[in-house]
Amino acid sequence: LHSLYSPGRIPSEVGNLEKLENFEFYGNQLTGPIPSELGNLSNLKRIDIFNNRLTGPLPEALTDLTSLQILHVKSNLLSGTIPAGFGTLEWLSWFDVSTNRLIGTIPASFGASRSLKDFRLGGNMLYSPIPQSLCLNTNINGGLTRLYGCDGVICPLGTYSDPGHAIHSEGCKPCP
Repeated sequence: LHSLYSPGRIPSEVGNLEKLENFEFYGNQLTGPIPSELGNLSNLKRIDIFNNRLTGPLPEALTDLTSLQILHVKSNLLSGTIPAGFGTLEWLSWFDVSTNRLIGTIPASFGASRSLKDFRLGGNMLYSPIPQSLCLNTNINGGLTRLYGCDGVICPLGTYSDPGHAIHSEGCKPCP
């Protein structure tokens, strides 16, 4: 149920859908928090709830989703910090929390991930230090850390790029 532009909240009862594997409600006008009850769905592989108006923190309970491969929550109004448990999820390959209101540092747990390929953090209020293990992880963002080091993870303060990290055609540019 995506791009319906239907307002409302995600009901906590969604946590009762035991066999659910994909939760795709992107491009709507959903408001309120992400229910922590989503963390009850042990078969959940994909959460696509980007381009909404969701608020509050990323629920710590989502780090219990051991089958989770994709967390795509960009372009919402999410706040708080990134729970470190996301970096320990064995199958997580796509983590996009860009363009929210997240604060703090990037958890070091992401640096050891062997499955993480797409890692999008730009458009938040995240700050250094970036874990060195993450800057050396050549699996993420198309291997851009080989060329740009930590800038391949996220552009440093005072710089930018459209995706929020250095890209092949150019690195991070100074803010205007």
